[in-house]
Amino acid sequence: MSRLIPLTLLLLLVLSSGLAGQQEPGPGAPPLVPGDSEGELSIASATAAMAELTDADMDAELRVALIEIWGEALAQLEAEQTSGVLRDSMQQELTSAPQQVEQARAELASLPPASTPPDLSHTAGATARELDALTEAAETAQLEAEVLVQQLRDQRQLRNARQAEIPSQLAGLEEELADGPGVELEPEPTSTGEQGGPLLAAARRALRQARRQALAARFSRLEVERASYEGRRDLLTSRQDVALRRLALAQGLSTALTARADEVRLAQRTEEARAADQALAEARGRHPLLVALATRMSELSQRALELESQHNADEDRLEVVRAQLARISAEHADVVSKVEKLGLSNALGQILRRNRAALPDPGSLATAEDASATSKAQELLLRLEDERYELTDLDQWVALRTAGVDPGPGFEDVNSLARELRLRAAAFRNRLDEVRGTAARRFESLAELGAELTKSEARIRDYGAFIDARILWVPDARPLDLTDLLALPGSVRTLFTSPQMERVGEALVDTRWSGSVADGASVLLLLLLLLLVRPIRRRMALEAERARAGMGHMTPSVFALMLTCVKAATVPLALWVLGSRLLATPQVGAAGQALQLAAAAIVPLTLLSAICAPQGLGPLHFRWPAEACVTLRTSTRRLAWGLIPLLLLYGLVVARDDPQLDASLGRALRLVFVLLLSWFLQRLLRQRGPVDRVLQSSGGVGLGPRLRVQALILGLAIMLLLVGLIVSGYQYSAQVILSELIDTAMLVVVLVLVRSMGLLALATQARRMRFAQRRRAREAAGHEGEVLVADEELGIDVAQVSAQARQLMRAGITLAFLLAMAGIWANVLPALSRLDDVAVYERSFQTEVLPEEGGAAQVQTLTQVVSLADLLGSLITLVVTFVAVRNLPGLLDIAVLSRVRLQPGLGYAIKTLTRYVLGLSGTLLVLGQLGATWESMQWLVAAMSVGLGFGLQEVFANFVSGVILLFERPVRVGDIVTVGQTEGIVTRIQMRATTIKDWNFKEMLIPNKRFVTEDVTNWTLSDPLTRLILKVGLAYGSDTELATRTLLDVAQRNSGVLKTPEPTVVFRGFGDSTLDFDLRIFINDYETWPEVTHAVNTGIDQAFRELGIEIAFPQRDVHIKVKELGALSPGRSSESGASA
Repeated sequence: MSRLIPLTLLLLLVLSSGLAGQQEPGPGAPPLVPGDSEGELSIASATAAMAELTDADMDAELRVALIEIWGEALAQLEAEQTSGVLRDSMQQELTSAPQQVEQARAELASLPPASTPPDLSHTAGATARELDALTEAAETAQLEAEVLVQQLRDQRQLRNARQAEIPSQLAGLEEELADGPGVELEPEPTSTGEQGGPLLAAARRALRQARRQALAARFSRLEVERASYEGRRDLLTSRQDVALRRLALAQGLSTALTARADEVRLAQRTEEARAADQALAEARGRHPLLVALATRMSELSQRALELESQHNADEDRLEVVRAQLARISAEHADVVSKVEKLGLSNALGQILRRNRAALPDPGSLATAEDASATSKAQELLLRLEDERYELTDLDQWVALRTAGVDPGPGFEDVNSLARELRLRAAAFRNRLDEVRGTAARRFESLAELGAELTKSEARIRDYGAFIDARILWVPDARPLDLTDLLALPGSVRTLFTSPQMERVGEALVDTRWSGSVADGASVLLLLLLLLLVRPIRRRMALEAERARAGMGHMTPSVFALMLTCVKAATVPLALWVLGSRLLATPQVGAAGQALQLAAAAIVPLTLLSAICAPQGLGPLHFRWPAEACVTLRTSTRRLAWGLIPLLLLYGLVVARDDPQLDASLGRALRLVFVLLLSWFLQRLLRQRGPVDRVLQSSGGVGLGPRLRVQALILGLAIMLLLVGLIVSGYQYSAQVILSELIDTAMLVVVLVLVRSMGLLALATQARRMRFAQRRRAREAAGHEGEVLVADEELGIDVAQVSAQARQLMRAGITLAFLLAMAGIWANVLPALSRLDDVAVYERSFQTEVLPEEGGAAQVQTLTQVVSLADLLGSLITLVVTFVAVRNLPGLLDIAVLSRVRLQPGLGYAIKTLTRYVLGLSGTLLVLGQLGATWESMQWLVAAMSVGLGFGLQEVFANFVSGVILLFERPVRVGDIVTVGQTEGIVTRIQMRATTIKDWNFKEMLIPNKRFVTEDVTNWTLSDPLTRLILKVGLAYGSDTELATRTLLDVAQRNSGVLKTPEPTVVFRGFGDSTLDFDLRIFINDYETWPEVTHAVNTGIDQAFRELGIEIAFPQRDVHIKVKELGALSPGRSSESGASA
């Protein structure tokens, strides 16, 4: 402990005198602590203190504590030194910033403008190889310029981020310096001794001082950094201008050199092709080997010329694709940054809509020709490689071709021919190498083009999905207020008095035609349709008469459908032609687009109106109620004629491009549009309305009160949503939803038409089959010459249409509807992903996690957020599960089970179990989407199971028994069973009870538990054969042999009695009044026993009557014992006796 005294004095001296000297705080820094007189520490003084501690003779625990405190103090002093170095560097950059700005501006002024064509005078006479080398150097310079531009962009982004962060950091540091940096007190070592306390106190004061100095240095550095950003703003801008100018010049030079190299190479290939053609012409009449080689040289030169041209075109397209990808990527990044920083605002919404409209279709980038070109280029390259391999050894190649060949005229011998052939083959090989290089370059360009197209498609899809997920949630106008309503009359007056209205009229009456050939063809087609209106009506009436008198053919209905489509296209085509006329005039082009939009919007209305015409498909072919057809036709025509002027006015409003006009009149027109749709929806779905009547006439049960109310509520909810969007300023969102609703309406009309035509086809097929049955029956009866008379009316008789075919058609239409709806609303579905950001509730749960390095499992607490998207998804899953449970088992029966030979009742068991599995799976999916897990529900499930097990044990017993019945199938649907006093046919096996229909057609519900716990007789379980015992009593004295033969004969002559096993007769015994016989017969189906019993008994009675065999009556012998009357009445005994 003797060394502790000088050590203590040393530490106190360090703190009191400041061995490193005084260091003034940086400019602008606040005082360390007001009124603080302590000196400042230095790295040297702290290092000396730690060295003294290392050699000091003291307690080990105390030494460790002191070294740790002084080590932290040293780290703070080093941080102070680093901040000072950075501050000085920034201060120096700030001082030199004006001079550097002038230098950058001078450099920018010395550079030529970006639009200046590059000087290529030094490339005159350069070969393609030399130009390629220059191009490579230019591309390297361009890459360096791009890197510099990106670095400067990153610097600007860092500057912006730091300028936003520095004020809050300075405020925090100022507050911390004002409060004074504290030191967390740790428990002192247990054996500090008398001098340990002062040493720890001195070390903690040193640490506080070091922290204070570090904070002050950081504060000073942040102030200088903020001033540096402000003072160097112009410098960064000037540097960016210089870098962008150099990048533009480098790009221009690289592009020019590439184009120059392509020109030189193309000219070289052209000259080579010309020389090859000339050589071929000179080789005519010489040896065939030389002619063949010259011909191949000419073909190769032409192919080289084609490849060079194609390669240049591919390179140009590659540059366009790269530029497009770079532009879209930069635009995507910029939009993402703006959305993260600024949020979804009105201005940003307009940017999103503009960018979304400008995005190209990703499916149109890569075409089938691109893949074919790549494949052909690779195939050509392989062929050239094979040809080049054959020319590896020229001597061998020449020897193989000149062996045994006559040299012919012009050559002394074969050797001279071989020398000439080898010389030309060497030139051909050189040309082949060049062509191989060109083919390889083109193949690489095509492969790179394919990769760039793939990246472009992915980038466009990602960017489009990003916009689609947000664009519908961004308002594009301010909410509706009183100012807009008050401005409505003035807006109407402004629109109708504007010169634009006059331009619309002038464009419509202008006789000069400036449209395309397609527009001219549309006008001619319209004129033709107008001329055919009346003939079409007459022909439809004729087809209706043919349909009534038809013999089961669809031809009249199909022809009527074609005429209906032609008739429905007249008005939309007229609007389309008028829109084309207006589109030819730029001032009213928006009105033309509006008319064409109206043409597309009224297509489902005109089609439905044509179907419901008096001579149309609806009343005459589909047999829809006449009143419903009149209502549908009237409503659709009114709506169509209301939409046409409405959309025309809306197009004129859009053409004005006046925000005030659009906010008042444009919004009012949208609201009127929604109100018209609401009126039309109410007309269609009201009680006993046209839709309800049409469904009833088609074999359905109508909408029903509950479903009709639900449909009305859904429709009105959509209308109210549209009104809310329009009033709130979400004009684009309302426009998108309205457009999808129009497409949905067209889909519904088409599917209704398909369904009706399908039902009509099924009914027609049934009628044809009925006619065939009548013909066969009359032919069998000898009436072949009679003429069959068709039904008086043609219509859909649902009784003729099989339930299986109707269900299959319904399933197909439902599937088509779902697939089409997914395609129609595909543009809206990405917007629903934003609902995932809306949290409904959170749920915390614990789970065990195994560490990667091994060891015991650790319990972690996780939080699961259930969003509005999860809630909506669970609702959709619930609806899909409900629909699947109701329809998929039937579809499974139609598509699979009905086509497979199954045991009795197995198909019903499969359908029922499928229904249970679908319901359970859907329930689990819904619970999972709502955040429920087995860990969180197992105790609740266990408690509910126990409680329900006691409270509803009979229900659970019946449910489990029902599952046992479905798996083991001791009782199946269609079986004839006897349970207690109940006998009948099993019609349904449900969760709680089984339904049995007795012979009186009463349906009785038998709990499933009775089929498991009680005695059950199943008459048709394994074998439907059933034995019947018919009892017959004959009078005494009858011929028993004759009776036996008669009974057997009657049984054998009955068609309902099986031949095997054979019927038997048993003379059972002597009764009181009869000779008892049993006739034992077997029938194939227990269900037929009443009919068979009746027929056999009737036959027995008739046969016995004919043969005189008497069926005995009951006989009783009465023995009367008469007593003497005298015993009873002595006065009358003689009279009584005589009487007896």
